[in-house]
Amino acid sequence: MAKLIIDSVHNDHYLFTDLLLKRLSRPERTLTNQRYSILQNGKATDPVSAIEFAVDLHATNVIAANNYQRCITALWRGYYNVQYSDDDRLIFGEYEHLNSRRFADHFDIQRIKGTDLSRRGSKVSSSLFEFVEPILYGFLFGVVHNCCEYAE
Repeated sequence: MAKLIIDSVHNDHYLFTDLLLKRLSRPERTLTNQRYSILQNGKATDPVSAIEFAVDLHATNVIAANNYQRCITALWRGYYNVQYSDDDRLIFGEYEHLNSRRFADHFDIQRIKGTDLSRRGSKVSSSLFEFVEPILYGFLFGVVHNCCEYAE
């Protein structure tokens, strides 16, 4: 049934942020505040998003749903950011500079997943390539120019 619901939604923003990725806070511990919880041994579990829930339950039918896979792809490609708040909530939102043409807009630490060391390495290598790229284009232009002279 969950697979049918997920595949029937056509509004991507609603599907991703409200249906699949939403995780509510747990400060009051009331059942009305926990959207995706189950009862285990008479106690409600911590609220999780539908994405986390499907993975935890090994619900392969739900995971195989087309819209579920589209949501995972959007997360991996950085179209949606995952932010961790102080009160143990996950907040998902669209990346605001997705259509920007500026390099600096896409070089956001929130979008780089991994350890601090790998983030620093990515940042250094990207910055280094930005300075080396014009030099490489200069070499390419020189090689093409020399080939044109030999062709004459």
